[in-house]
Amino acid sequence: MSPLPAQVVADALALQRQGRLDEAAGLYQQVLRAQPKNFDALHLSGILKLQLGLPDEGVKLLRAALKVRPDSAPAHLNMGIAQQSLARHADALLSFERAAALRSDYAEAHCNRGSALQALRRYDASLQAYDKALAIKSAYPEALSNRGNLLRAMGRYEQALDSYDRALSYAPDFAEIINNRGIALRELNRLDEALACFDAALSRMPRYADALHNRGNALFALGRAAEALDSFALALALKPAFPECLFGKANALMARKRGDEALLCLDRALVLRPDYAEARTTRGAVLIALGLYEAALSNCDVALAAAPDSAPTHTIRGLMLRDLQRLPEAIIAFERALAIDADCTFALGNLIHSRRMACDWTSSAQELARVCAAVQAGKPLIVPLDFSIISDSAKDQLRCARVFTQSASQHGAPMLPVLPVLPVLPVLSKARAHDPRIRVAYISPDFREHAVAFLTAGVFEHHDRNRFEIIAIALNPDLPGAMADRLKGAFDHFIQAYDQSDQAVAILMREMGVDIAVDLAGPTQHSRERIFAYRPAPVQVSYLGFPATQGSEHIDYIIADDFVIPEQRQQFYAEKVVYLPDCFQANDDTREISPVTPERASVGLPAAGFVFCSFNHSVKITPDMFALWMGMLKQVPGSVLWLLADLALAQGNLRAEAQKLGVDPARLIFAQRMAYADHLARLRLADLFLDSLPYNAGTNASDALWAGLPVLTCCGDAFAARMAGSLLRAVGLPDLITYDLQAYAALGTALALDQTRMGELKARLARNRLRHALFDTARFTRHLESAYEQMWCLNQQGLPARPILVTALPAADVAQSDK
Repeated sequence: MSPLPAQVVADALALQRQGRLDEAAGLYQQVLRAQPKNFDALHLSGILKLQLGLPDEGVKLLRAALKVRPDSAPAHLNMGIAQQSLARHADALLSFERAAALRSDYAEAHCNRGSALQALRRYDASLQAYDKALAIKSAYPEALSNRGNLLRAMGRYEQALDSYDRALSYAPDFAEIINNRGIALRELNRLDEALACFDAALSRMPRYADALHNRGNALFALGRAAEALDSFALALALKPAFPECLFGKANALMARKRGDEALLCLDRALVLRPDYAEARTTRGAVLIALGLYEAALSNCDVALAAAPDSAPTHTIRGLMLRDLQRLPEAIIAFERALAIDADCTFALGNLIHSRRMACDWTSSAQELARVCAAVQAGKPLIVPLDFSIISDSAKDQLRCARVFTQSASQHGAPMLPVLPVLPVLPVLSKARAHDPRIRVAYISPDFREHAVAFLTAGVFEHHDRNRFEIIAIALNPDLPGAMADRLKGAFDHFIQAYDQSDQAVAILMREMGVDIAVDLAGPTQHSRERIFAYRPAPVQVSYLGFPATQGSEHIDYIIADDFVIPEQRQQFYAEKVVYLPDCFQANDDTREISPVTPERASVGLPAAGFVFCSFNHSVKITPDMFALWMGMLKQVPGSVLWLLADLALAQGNLRAEAQKLGVDPARLIFAQRMAYADHLARLRLADLFLDSLPYNAGTNASDALWAGLPVLTCCGDAFAARMAGSLLRAVGLPDLITYDLQAYAALGTALALDQTRMGELKARLARNRLRHALFDTARFTRHLESAYEQMWCLNQQGLPARPILVTALPAADVAQSDK
């Protein structure tokens, strides 16, 4: 005799609860063959299909069950769960509402209703639904956990923590809730507590892939990239098709300078989830880091095909195009980004900078006003270096730097993958009693044929090795070259750190016992300010590479002089100002000038006539400054203006602008780049170097003066607008410093029209060049060392950084100390 259908259903349910799903399914089918409208068999079979991951089949069975018994609240509830799994959130919401209407005390229906509302982004209604469920059933950990997830999605992390804690009071071993609590803690930057949560979840459920993934993210955020990689690997072993984990692993690999492997991870993630925008963006950044610009551009185009209204992606595409010297296309990309989002991070600044590179001054005044207003409002629309090129306000430069620092700490470096929140490394004691020397490390991506190296090489060689141990941390690739070879011999230790992570570099500096870390780059191209965020040295200094405040709490001092940063301007620098007595700028008095001066014709100059020159980068040329230069050409018959020929587009635009201003474009002569010693020699062919404002010449000005070419400058408010004035003061030519553009133009014109005066000026420069302080490398080095000693003395006394005034040494004392 066959058992009754009710008994078969009961047996099937028992098997279902044991996880023996295939056997249970067979029994349910047996009942349904005999009784196709058996409600219990239809309902429980529908649930079983959900357990098997077959929600479509589950919906069909549950729909059939509800036709038999439309007043079953549990069937409506399970129908909603099935629809949720199919992402039919609106349909699911209707099912949960029917279940709740049939049973007013049905806490599970209200809880699931909250989940559907949350999926529909109706957050306030979702919170009310969870609260309704908890009013019915206070000891309901699932509802409390879901409520916490909702609050986390709303950015209410502290309240989310409270909800998770209440849930865990009822279910202390619920691994999923412990994991979610860790995510909330991570959002609050309570990283150690978050990591403890993920470890606790894994102690309850060792094969919990999501917790392993989150643990990897926490370790990465703590700067422990190697451990993060281990955690990601375990997660992926359990769940290979895990695109978010592959993305996390890629970021950790990038932090370890393993770009090729990161690229493979991102490619796998995008196969699994083609619409993964963050992975696509990061893939582009990795390609850029690997120098694969064309591939990065193609990657960007794929991303835009999927999401054409992504303003950040258009901005990234613009940066790539600019790196490829495709400026017109780059400008269009930045314009598109701004058309989509007027406040897109750094898009406006990049647009302005790209136009300045091309000497395209379209809408220049309006864009300048807009970006200045954005900086004053605290919006991250421009990076500090680009802003210092267009703004002469030290006050606004400080605001810009602080906004940039805050933006970078929250979102990672602009247009690069998000990097970890950086913990400060523990302070190591200085256990070097046998070596009382101060250990100074210079950190730079420019230990190569670069302006910074040309200025500083002599200083590194002149350091007093009885009082200082000198270290180079090179952040650039090890490329061959005469300057690179010279620098390697100028330090006690030359560390190639290009392939090391920021944290690894910081740890290395700690292990070496660095006392003073000198940042020779600041927030410029290829710099790595995050190294300094780890506090690798007790004293940290900004010098030379970035003539402005970094706006960062990680930098203690900025090296300057009382001309570039007058005392009344100290308030606009986040760092304490170190005042050197002669000039802020280092100079190498062994810079070689080719012995043969070329003929004018060989470099495209006319045989006769006054030669104004300005070898500053085209991005420094403003429309107002160029108009003044054209006015000077008009007033000096036969004169020409000699400029650098960086970009053909810039040349064309400058010639067109000259034509508009009534000057024959042929009077603009463009110089090609050449070897440094040859460039110094050709400077002798010019008569007067015309400086730019608001960003003065630095190395270019000292190159001109070293070659015997007088420099005319106009001073402004901020550091970068006062550099050339400091150089002129230190070489005994203060009469070439002006303080408004009208005086600048008048003096330049007057000099060009007075050959006798120009001759006397050049003769004075020739006399002063080796007599005044500007090119006295030994003197400069002793003053710099005095600054380092005062910084270190304050630190050793436990005193905070404060402004330092270095007393000038008599020339005889300098000469004696350099023996």
